[in-house]
Amino acid sequence: MATNLEFIQKFEVTGTVQTLDCDNIFSDKYDVYYLTVALKESSAGNDQWIRIRLIDNSGSVISDSEYDYAQLVMPANTSFYDTNRATGQAQILYSGIGYTDDTGNGGGLYVYNPNDSSSYTFLQAQAGSTVGNVLYGTKGISVHKSAETIRGIRFLTTAYWGSGTVSVYGVK
Repeated sequence: MATNLEFIQKFEVTGTVQTLDCDNIFSDKYDVYYLTVALKESSAGNDQWIRIRLIDNSGSVISDSEYDYAQLVMPANTSFYDTNRATGQAQILYSGIGYTDDTGNGGGLYVYNPNDSSSYTFLQAQAGSTVGNVLYGTKGISVHKSAETIRGIRFLTTAYWGSGTVSVYGVK
């Protein structure tokens, strides 16, 4: 592990769930955070994109249409595409698919300025996952277009996760 990362907390999926809240992880100690994300769906055939909403300073999950995102999808069996982009959304489409096969998925997510109430919160992600036998690489950028203090992050899916972890680090 790189020496410029300080471990903050690990969150695990327990049971079959559609959300995983990583709350009270952002503070004034760091301007940049790094999260490792590995979420596995509970049943085959769902293969849904992982989504994100931020948690504000009062503990409320932000579901207003304040998110913009863009994603480059890089499937191994065809041309790359960047059609996964949108503005004024109620959630972020994260770079990764929570899938069920045994190869697992993995990704990394940088979060910039979450504790700065005078700045937008920016996110930068990359991940690898599979759907069937096709490997997908993804890269994504996103912004929460409301200047406010953010204390946490919610991962959500339209399917169900059966296992997985998210680990949070502060970047020194």
